[in-house]
Amino acid sequence: MNEQAQTFIEQWKWEHENISAYYHHRQYQDAVPPMNKHLVQFHHALYNLNEQAYTETAELSDDLAGFDYAPLNVKERLEFISEQPHQYYAYIQLNELFKELEKLVAKANVQREIKKRDT
Repeated sequence: MNEQAQTFIEQWKWEHENISAYYHHRQYQDAVPPMNKHLVQFHHALYNLNEQAYTETAELSDDLAGFDYAPLNVKERLEFISEQPHQYYAYIQLNELFKELEKLVAKANVQREIKKRDT
């Protein structure tokens, strides 16, 4: 089930340097649409990793308690990104979240494989 999460991670890897270039060229408002796109994709990937369906009305703060896998302080970090996507530090946070998510996907895959093998 982590295929969709991995797809979103790969899309971020493919596009994040273009987003970074907007910030470096001080085109902050041009960075907002792709930042928002990838923020939504991060949400999708996080829900997918935890084998839950993501909907536009999903409340991450309510759902986090039921997640087995989530980056540290993810709620606060995502709030910062969504409130200030025009800031370079929001880009840095989202980039780090995707890196952490990739590690969590690998961890989840290993744990699920071990669980499957043991049953």
